[in-house]
Amino acid sequence: MGNPGDVCVAGGETAEMPGTYKSGEFEVSGFVVGAVERDRYLPRVGQVVVGDVLIGLPSTGLHSNGFSLVRAVVDQLGLSYDEPSPFEPTMTLGNALFTIHCAFLGI
Repeated sequence: MGNPGDVCVAGGETAEMPGTYKSGEFEVSGFVVGAVERDRYLPRVGQVVVGDVLIGLPSTGLHSNGFSLVRAVVDQLGLSYDEPSPFEPTMTLGNALFTIHCAFLGI
């Protein structure tokens, strides 16, 4: 597959997600770590001035650790994964939540 983001995959993690797995079950997944020199951090608050432009990129799905919160909200609001999504009515809530997110590589 190569290295599309020119990154090192430093390891993985295990996740115990309450309400998802039975006792003794777990998930193994990978993650991405980024590194930047301190003088390259964004935003450079001291350099922000009136008239600067902020560019936002739309998300293509939930990113990693958001699913425990989403499941709690779905349960609390009594939503169904088979019903139309409140934020993407052309899809069921379940399908909308499983939209694969991009890693914004090459941007």
